[in-house]
Amino acid sequence: TRRTTEHSKSPKHSNADITMRIKTLSIMSACITASLMFAACTESRTDDLTTNKGKKITITAIAHGEETRIQVGEPDGSTYPVLWEGNETLKIFERSSASTEACDTGSCDVSSDSRSATFSFSVTEKPGASGFRYHALHPASAYVSHNGTDVDLTIPSVQHPSAGSFDPEAAIMLATDPDTYNVQPAGSTAQLAFRFSHLTAYGKMTLTGLPSGEGAPSSVMIETAATPLTGACRYNIAGTAEPLTADNNTLTLAYDNPTSDDTPAMEAWFASAVGTIADGDSFTVTVSYPSGLSVRREVTVPSGRGIEFEAGRISSFTVDMGEAESEYPITIPEILDGISSTSEAIDATKDRVLYAVVTVDAANGNFTSRNVMIQTPGSTDPDNGLILYGPTSANYRFGDLLRINLRKGSA
Repeated sequence: TRRTTEHSKSPKHSNADITMRIKTLSIMSACITASLMFAACTESRTDDLTTNKGKKITITAIAHGEETRIQVGEPDGSTYPVLWEGNETLKIFERSSASTEACDTGSCDVSSDSRSATFSFSVTEKPGASGFRYHALHPASAYVSHNGTDVDLTIPSVQHPSAGSFDPEAAIMLATDPDTYNVQPAGSTAQLAFRFSHLTAYGKMTLTGLPSGEGAPSSVMIETAATPLTGACRYNIAGTAEPLTADNNTLTLAYDNPTSDDTPAMEAWFASAVGTIADGDSFTVTVSYPSGLSVRREVTVPSGRGIEFEAGRISSFTVDMGEAESEYPITIPEILDGISSTSEAIDATKDRVLYAVVTVDAANGNFTSRNVMIQTPGSTDPDNGLILYGPTSANYRFGDLLRINLRKGSA
């Protein structure tokens, strides 16, 4: 509600809530744009690489029922259904000659035949305005702000995929009603028809050669050297059709309920911004387990094998983790939590690895060249800093990322 200078009242709404019926939620095509086997860390092992030509995949979005989520369902031939749940919400944009207004819908009602869903929303009454256009964004959680037709969005850097599917909160889709209205549609019987298209790209990374005896992974992290995958994006809903680019090179896939069953191979599904991991670029895959074990492998993309991430398409590739480095990472807060009045080993039974970035060196304010300040990369939380002291510390400079080996029983 809002107040005027003379009256205290809620703003008028357009007679009643507008009902939006999704007559056809979506039909879109998706192709495997890259089906690659990365069996080696560097280009020196390119003989181990194999390539498949790929096959056509069609993804059809339907309202499937309240027990399902937005996900890639079991394929019927080459068709993968995208399944919706009954409590989805959308962000609605109403554009007119007066302004652009954003609001959330209520959860949807799924029809008995599962082929349509109905959402309701309320907007402020705008007498005298004209040229009304309506857009629907999924998911509502991706929305940050808008300035007219420019909408700021976020592709989450931590995603929670299910088995055989991407995280629905990372799948950003936009639909536009094809009609323009001279006045606001009035009454609860007004219906808008939408057809969604995908703004995000999708990846299906198959991991092979995973360690035995560890159960299923608790997380998979992808770090690229030059290609942003997640983070802040901007999109013009007026139809400029610019690709959805982002600003973060890290993507973590968190599996909330890992099982104890060994997983020698798995499919890691994700949503990402549009971009390319080009020939010669590198990316790192880190697979972590509930035991604390992590296996990490850096891959350099060979010539002619770039990975294209395109809106509404699935890029499929394989990474062999059989020769990956195994390590037990530890964080700075975990080290600080273990500090006591006596000198004790950080870990008596296994080597630990600490990743940290140099944030202060001798050239940037340290009182001696024999120590540097190191911190957890990207962290804004307290208790994430240490001083690294010793005769070799002067070799490290501001911005260096360090991998510090902490030997069992001695560190």
